Amino acid sequence: MARQRNPRQEYREACVIAQENGLLIEQDARGAFQVWQPNERQNRFLGKRSSPAGLRALVCHLTNFK
Repeated sequence: MARQRNPRQEYREACVIAQENGLLIEQDARGAFQVWQPNERQNRFLGKRSSPAGLRALVCHLTNFK
């Protein structure tokens, strides 16, 4: 049986991976996590997930992190 990860750990790992690759993570009013790429004129929206595990998977996909 696969070991379950702590949601805080998933969120922290996603934040570290995003920060190392120049992405921003924000939480909207509903509690969903949004991933942005900062640009000179305006930030570019890359995706949104509702769970820390989904957020980590999205960030890993966007940054080609394995």
